[in-house]
Amino acid sequence: MVVAAVSQAAEGVVVNAPVDVYSIQGLYYSTDSGQTWQMATISDGSQMVQSAQSNFSGYFGNPVTAVIWNPVRQRFYAAVRYHGYYESANGSTWTRLANQPGSNLTTSNCPVN
Repeated sequence: MVVAAVSQAAEGVVVNAPVDVYSIQGLYYSTDSGQTWQMATISDGSQMVQSAQSNFSGYFGNPVTAVIWNPVRQRFYAAVRYHGYYESANGSTWTRLANQPGSNLTTSNCPVN
């Protein structure tokens, strides 16, 4: 499993983005050592932040500025700009951490696609 954070890219075809002339920002994962990439699903409770089925018409997704693997907890962690911090056990499905730094990272302050 390989996970990548995309905050900006020009070649959507490389990461299997819905539109191949530009890349949808967000989290992507690969189960074949980076040969092919799929868009991850990010949710905040029942609110969908990102999925491969999202309607990105005129919108470029949510930039993800960092992703790390924690070998002790066996979890990936990612920072999604304007949304907060998320975790994943498998790299493909992400959920928002209950405890967020700062008081402005609330679901009412974080825009969704």
